[in-house]
Amino acid sequence: MHFLSPRAGAQLERGGIGSDGPGLLRPDTLDHAIELCEQKLLAAHEGAADEPDLAQRWRAIVANPLHIGALLASLQRREVAVGDVLMRQGDEPEELFIVESGRFTALLERPGQTAVRLQTMQGVQIVGELGFFLGTQRNATVRADEPGVVYSLTRAQWLDLTRLQPQVAQTLDRLVIHLLSQRVTHLTRVVQSLQ
Repeated sequence: MHFLSPRAGAQLERGGIGSDGPGLLRPDTLDHAIELCEQKLLAAHEGAADEPDLAQRWRAIVANPLHIGALLASLQRREVAVGDVLMRQGDEPEELFIVESGRFTALLERPGQTAVRLQTMQGVQIVGELGFFLGTQRNATVRADEPGVVYSLTRAQWLDLTRLQPQVAQTLDRLVIHLLSQRVTHLTRVVQSLQ
């Protein structure tokens, strides 16, 4: 698959060469081109290998895997369908979400304008942690692009967990720190590649 900018497409057409041949796509924006590449990469890896479940992934991260069962028991498991909204921009941060499976898109909504795609997420991800831990309104809307499974933790459940089971709460802290560290590493690489 090759991406063709509108300028390059116009030059080919002026030269009498069609620009809509097999394997050529003409995205409207750079973000659209990146999204098409992401979709192609995700499709190529879909079902290639069995992904470990949430508990298996966490065992590789936490110091005491015995707390994983207690943590999972404190979370609410939810199956989501295409189009379901986990959180809306501007809402109060009452829940923290951990994605086990599915694909989700974070969108920046702007009044009177098209929403901007911030990120497409797949695999084990944490969602809504900034507002949840900082106590600030949601800064993006997150929508399901395909069916999936998420776990949620309300603020009241979090407070109970930290009070009644502090070691289990520390396990969640460690997982959040690990996932955020992965995100920062990824963003650093993206910025470096753009320079």
